Amino acid sequence: MTGGDREDDREGDREEAPVPDRSAFLEQAGRRLGASLHHGRTLRTVARLVLPLLADLAVVVLPVRGRRTSWHRAGPGDTEESGQVPAEALERAPRVADAVSGVQARAAVLPARELDGLDGALPPDLDPGAQALVVQLSGNGVSSGALILVRGPERPGFRDPDIELARQYAARAGLALATAALYSQQAETTAVLQANLAPAPLPAVDGVRLGAAYRPAAHALRISGDFYHVAARPDDGVSFFFGDVCGKGAEAAVLAGLVQQTLRTLALTDSEPVRDLRLLNQLLLGEESRFTTLVTGSARPAPDGGLTVVTAGGGHLPPLILRHDGRVEEVTIDGTLVGVLPEPVFDRTESHLAHGELMLLYSDGVTEARGGPTGYEWYGDERLARTLATWWGMPAGAVAERVELLTTQWLGGRPHDDIAVLVLQAPPCPRRREDAP
Repeated sequence: MTGGDREDDREGDREEAPVPDRSAFLEQAGRRLGASLHHGRTLRTVARLVLPLLADLAVVVLPVRGRRTSWHRAGPGDTEESGQVPAEALERAPRVADAVSGVQARAAVLPARELDGLDGALPPDLDPGAQALVVQLSGNGVSSGALILVRGPERPGFRDPDIELARQYAARAGLALATAALYSQQAETTAVLQANLAPAPLPAVDGVRLGAAYRPAAHALRISGDFYHVAARPDDGVSFFFGDVCGKGAEAAVLAGLVQQTLRTLALTDSEPVRDLRLLNQLLLGEESRFTTLVTGSARPAPDGGLTVVTAGGGHLPPLILRHDGRVEEVTIDGTLVGVLPEPVFDRTESHLAHGELMLLYSDGVTEARGGPTGYEWYGDERLARTLATWWGMPAGAVAERVELLTTQWLGGRPHDDIAVLVLQAPPCPRRREDAP
């Protein structure tokens, strides 16, 4: 251990250290501890900040997870080391075990050699005369672990002012660790939701061209309440659904996951769009503010080489069809919101797409994108239809990407709602031999 040659480490100076210096230390510690929500960086900061003012060596022992516990150690010369020990090792260091579990909140001063059972958390060459102070790291009333401060024999032992300063520091450090741990858990949950709710890649199906775009709202942790799914049918063509659930963020994502899982399960049976909507409506009834807009259906190659698209809807924006002559038609689908009424009204519509014609499904994140020259104007249904009319001949994927691009440009960097786009397109007319170059 080092520190015996530092004047501020002498017993008299340490016992009578001016209160403003200690207050400044706590103030600086509060700023440093709150500078990051990354649990690993916060852990390293907790161990490093107490050196050399309070100790020559610091070890943070985290709560037990499973059958092991993690520790991080900071020592002289900016040395740091991390590791894990079996949960049983804590039983060989009962003061640390009590602090980690929250059983004993009082600080404890003891010979450092009593902590040898922590299997490497303390260095093996520790001076036999070193002294340790064990302090609970309390965060929001729950233990965030234990802080072990170690002084070599050349330094004075821990006195009441040191213990009180360590206790105040541990309270701040414990809260910082608890906050970082909570944030890490939320980040992990968000990542899992994002991975599970992100649309699956579009299938490759003969006779059907597909395109899609998907941009969750940033303010909702990039967890979207918009969703779509396309699956190849065992006979021919594809089945699909496209919707937007009520709400934002994680709550909406959970509902979107429920809706998608239900519809995918129904697709394994002899699926029929209106029947599926009625069954989903029954499932969602009785849950306050749990409803969705939805378009579901199928697209199959027609005898003339086009597509026959069957759709059923529940309160969603009407799909748009781009015809070969540049006309844009709305597909009228009567239907109430899914999950609101015990006796809903759903209808079924059949559309025919000739060679190259397409159907565009979109969420209100497109038409209600607020921006433009004033920054407050909606993109709107009419502007979308006028723009779509100029895209005849573009493949499905390019149309979907162009809708997302124009919406993003219209927003001009402003916050936006979830954006989802799905395009179903009939294959282009085969080239005649005399047309070939």
